[in-house]
Amino acid sequence: MDDLNSGREELLDIPAVAKLLHVSPRTVYRMIAKGDGELRAIKIGRRWKFRADEVESYLLQRNAHSADDLQKLEQITKSNGVRSRSKSADEKRNAETSLDEQESERERRQAQLDLDIKKQTLELQEKHLEIEQKRIDYALQTANKMITMLYPGMNLDGQQKDLLLQALTQNLLQLGNSAELQLTFPVARNSYLQQSEDILTIYEKIISLNANNVPGYLGKGIILSSLRRYEEALAAYEQAIRLDPNNADTHISKADVLHSLRRYEEALAAYEQAIRLDPNNIHAHKGKADALHSLQRYEKALSAYEQVLRLDPNNIYLYKGKADALHSLQRYEEALTTYKQVLCLDSNYAYAYKSKGDTLNSLQHYEEALAAYEQAIRLDSNYAYAHKSKGDTLDTMGRHNEALAAYEQAHQLGYSG
Repeated sequence: MDDLNSGREELLDIPAVAKLLHVSPRTVYRMIAKGDGELRAIKIGRRWKFRADEVESYLLQRNAHSADDLQKLEQITKSNGVRSRSKSADEKRNAETSLDEQESERERRQAQLDLDIKKQTLELQEKHLEIEQKRIDYALQTANKMITMLYPGMNLDGQQKDLLLQALTQNLLQLGNSAELQLTFPVARNSYLQQSEDILTIYEKIISLNANNVPGYLGKGIILSSLRRYEEALAAYEQAIRLDPNNADTHISKADVLHSLRRYEEALAAYEQAIRLDPNNIHAHKGKADALHSLQRYEKALSAYEQVLRLDPNNIYLYKGKADALHSLQRYEEALTTYKQVLCLDSNYAYAYKSKGDTLNSLQHYEEALAAYEQAIRLDSNYAYAHKSKGDTLDTMGRHNEALAAYEQAHQLGYSG
């Protein structure tokens, strides 16, 4: 009876009970309707059920067909138990499978979502880079156009122009599409002074919009320097340095202004600071050598020129500086050779012909000196110092009337010595 006892909590339906009682299902329904308590039924939903243990008790009380009927009851309850347990196991397996499938589906959807997000992020980054490059290109083109329009005849060396272009471009990029920005694009003017004032106004407006704009102060300083407003330029460069003390170009620009103000010791210190920040900066090394020459430290100047020539062996201005230092040291033959090297690099360099003439004059080669001065004047007829030096040589040669005419021409061109 152990197997039977294990299934006592099983519920039997009306056909199963009718079979055990050897009656028809209709009779079982009548027993339920009679309600005499002999066999209690339980209504579950719309169906009637009987507890297996109560059916067993009923059979034992009747003592009829007990062995066969109890065996049948055992088989029914066993069958129901197996089906129930099988159903429960299947339902459990199905539930577990369903959960696994749901988890897998969630993982798949999350992976797809992550992939879509990465794809969209990459697309946005590519679009951003494309837009940023277009913005940079536009700013660079605009800055180039501004320089071309404002300074059609501007005589800036490569680094000065690069600095101006860099400052303009960076300002345009930093300001972007600000609604506050209302800069009137300047028109081309015939006057260099008017052109410079126009672009100076632009820088003033830029700085008013952003007082910490380093390129703005740098650009302002460049324009003020070109206008020979050196004290104002110095103030602009010093403000830029306060905002960014590690910018070598700003220290160089400050040093250039100090040199123009003949504050040579301060200029030398500024060039040396720029070299500490950028050890291979040609402009800084050349500026240092120029400052040493202006301080009449000719040997140190010559050494500085020779050092930077090792960094840039084809720089005409470095050869010119070296030649000047040799001339100041009265090493005229070496100076003459170096001036010739300068002219090999640029045969139209009027200054080199004038300086060559000075060196030939010091060597008392007066005819050659006179020819060098005349060549300098042919290249630049407004070169006042060349006219003056020509007058000196003519006077030394005893050609006094021609000398007086040369001196007069020099004075008319602005020579005041």
